[in-house]
Amino acid sequence: MKSLKKFLLPGVAVLLAIVAAVVLAVVPKGEAGQAQSASGYALRDADGNIVVNASALAAGQLSVLKYGKDSRIELIATLDDSGAVQAALGTCQSCNGSPGAYYTQEGDLLQCNNCGLTFPLSVIGTSGSGCHPILIDEAAIQRSADGIVIDGAAIALYEPLFATVREH
Repeated sequence: MKSLKKFLLPGVAVLLAIVAAVVLAVVPKGEAGQAQSASGYALRDADGNIVVNASALAAGQLSVLKYGKDSRIELIATLDDSGAVQAALGTCQSCNGSPGAYYTQEGDLLQCNNCGLTFPLSVIGTSGSGCHPILIDEAAIQRSADGIVIDGAAIALYEPLFATVREH
């Protein structure tokens, strides 16, 4: 029994450490107003506007930013070839209303998880039709060399578009 405890206790400790590491990696670490990695909650300024800094993004990498803890709105963002921030709503024009109407990155492509159509990441923030991401009203976006600031009240108006999109 003593030798069993000698091996069992360290094994349980290692298992608990692994579980804790996985939970910390998967569970969002912040709420609205706190920075996170490539996918997490959007940064908010004192006025409730969404701040997307170019330094927090990478070219060729899709970032998914949740609008807030109690909102289903998602923004997608990336850097274009010139290093400027491009952002759009994280649901598509054609499939909106379907539970799978959100995007993921497949290599260097943006893929609609409802219909499977793919597009280059460069479509984020550009006009288009079909399964292209829904554009954010340009009047709601202030651009600078450091990134963009999006009017929080303007984004909140898009909440109904995300009512049926599946949590992912």
